[in-house]
Amino acid sequence: MPLIAQLDKSGNLIQTINIVATNTLPTGMTCDRKYLWTTDAETGEVEQYDKQGNLIQAWIPAIAPGLLSDLTTDRKYLWITDYVAATVSQYDKQGNLIDSWAATDIPVGITTDRKYLWLLESDGDADCWIRQYDKQGNLISSVSIVALVETPILIGITTDRKYLWVANMPNSQIHQFDKQGNLIESWACVPLGESPAGIATDRKYLWVVTRGV
Repeated sequence: MPLIAQLDKSGNLIQTINIVATNTLPTGMTCDRKYLWTTDAETGEVEQYDKQGNLIQAWIPAIAPGLLSDLTTDRKYLWITDYVAATVSQYDKQGNLIDSWAATDIPVGITTDRKYLWLLESDGDADCWIRQYDKQGNLISSVSIVALVETPILIGITTDRKYLWVANMPNSQIHQFDKQGNLIESWACVPLGESPAGIATDRKYLWVVTRGV
């Protein structure tokens, strides 16, 4: 079942929140420090929750999504990635479209340190990269991480401004990287046996949305 799990940065579970009534196929998560935001690939919705799991609002992006993969916020705006269209779109928090641009490869995860955007991108087969962009979509840096993790098909990325955490859905793992792409540690993310589909941080805790088994 779809859950939101709260963990410390070492992977210790604090709580789980059942969101099966409001999200059927979670693919992404972000946090603006006060609220949690998720994407639902089945309904095409963006959903806002409080930290107790109460749904505040839900809306469908102005650009009809091929498949929502992740989202991030700098506390003012949201950036949402589309797996099928390989795009990044910027919205305000009421769902009004501001900008849209093409990613280099398939964007499976996105996060921001408020100044830059960091995308987890895949070629859908053999490789996966952490890529840094400015907020207008200009590529700054790219590093392959396929040699550091067991599978290149990853979903979800977040940052506390200093480090990056990547959710590895096929292997139910969380990987911590520095911003140069060096792997620091990995640990199992199995709050109730589910696979992590998106990850966020409020800088103190990690929040993981899991898809269910």
